[in-house]
Amino acid sequence: MNPNQIIEMVSKEKDLTNTQLEQDSWDPISELESLLCDSYDLSPMCPDSTTVSVLEDPNMATILENLETLLETPLEILYSDNEVKQKFHQILEQLGQFENQIPVRLHHVISKLRTFIEGVDVRFVSAQKTIQDYDQLLQSRSLISKKLESAKAREKQNNCEISRGKIQFEKINSEIFELEQRLSGLVEIRDKMKRDLEQYEMINNKIKTEVAQDWVPQCRIVLTNLKRYETSYKVALTNKKKLEDLISQFMHIITFIKYIHV
Repeated sequence: MNPNQIIEMVSKEKDLTNTQLEQDSWDPISELESLLCDSYDLSPMCPDSTTVSVLEDPNMATILENLETLLETPLEILYSDNEVKQKFHQILEQLGQFENQIPVRLHHVISKLRTFIEGVDVRFVSAQKTIQDYDQLLQSRSLISKKLESAKAREKQNNCEISRGKIQFEKINSEIFELEQRLSGLVEIRDKMKRDLEQYEMINNKIKTEVAQDWVPQCRIVLTNLKRYETSYKVALTNKKKLEDLISQFMHIITFIKYIHV
């Protein structure tokens, strides 16, 4: 950029106000544009200013052009390259030689620029750390987002499994209910059969008791008597047979007598 271009550029920024220069978020580019503008504007505010323009003073133009070039240096280089910072200080010292050509209200700009160069390391490190921290937070957020997507995918898959599981569960539960109902009926039948069997057992025990206590003794007595009267029984049968035979003979005799008298 040649001096004429610098003059054309800075002449467009003549309306820069003091309020803008005093803002907390200081913009060194705007300050420099104001400086370049007022450096060649021989206003009444600078009664001691010379009437020599930039074109008439190549040294001043070179200083400003070099300053502009340095201000275009990336912060990373400005932070790490001591040679660049040394050039800044040299240019600022050279610019101080033209202090009488700079409006008084812009002298603090040079001071701020010097302070900026001296403190750029701390401010850059702080800003860089904040940026890195923020980038790490963004990476963490991205990682969390990926994990969230993964979790949502797993949750969706699990929900499908849960839905299928619930259907299967309800089916099995229904089958279990039916089996429980059937089992309940079988249990009732079993219990009734058990009660009946116990009743039959009680009856059998009662019969056994009755047989043991009554029938067996009676049977023994009967058998003993049968054995005792067996001979008599046989004699009685013989006697009965004889009587029956005798009656039969009487019947034949009577029949014969009746036949004779007829």
